[in-house]
Amino acid sequence: YHQKTRTSFSTSKVTFFKSDFTLNEEGTTFLIGETTNKALLDTGASSTVCGKTWFKVYEESLTDLEKAEIHSEKGSKSFKFGDGEAVTALEKKIIPITICGKDMLLTVHVVDNDVPLLLSRESMKNMKLIIDMEADKVYMGDGEENLQITKSGHVVIPIGRCGDKFPEESKEIESTFMINPDDTKKCAAHLHRYFAHSSANKLKPFITAANLPNGKDIIETLEKLDKTCEF
Repeated sequence: YHQKTRTSFSTSKVTFFKSDFTLNEEGTTFLIGETTNKALLDTGASSTVCGKTWFKVYEESLTDLEKAEIHSEKGSKSFKFGDGEAVTALEKKIIPITICGKDMLLTVHVVDNDVPLLLSRESMKNMKLIIDMEADKVYMGDGEENLQITKSGHVVIPIGRCGDKFPEESKEIESTFMINPDDTKKCAAHLHRYFAHSSANKLKPFITAANLPNGKDIIETLEKLDKTCEF
């Protein structure tokens, strides 16, 4: 169904966690990794918003020509995530994306918070995006895309121009190590990028839970990456 809503608030309350569901810091880290180059469908958001880290990782995935399509504007819109304090997006970006096989530009507010890109109901309405929960698909014009479910139960769709550079599903912690767990350097570099350049300290619980024989070496390599990471 479609419902017209007038918005006259200076602060937009954005809720991408269910009211009876919260994520701790480790859960948020995993969610950021699962939503690299993807949009979380959030009908509770009045405006599309993302965190700085999500944007930087997404920008890194674009070609030079695609990066030239990005435009920046000053922002002043405030958002409230769940029961947290309101934060102001001081910057607004117009970024190139691809949904259902169609290239387009998307306006997104950027906040200094660890959140993925939350695609608002207004953006989805303007795109004429149709969500079919029964079929686990979204449709736009004559194109379609499969819905993906994150480990925490959130619904996302790929929007990257380059396609998925990382594993499509992360239902189990171990699946993130499939690139080559025996190659310490490659595995560490993969995890660092997959989890959106998160620190070694944040990733340590996941690596420990995977019980890898070289887990300690991977953590040490991630700590070295922390010192050179510009994100």
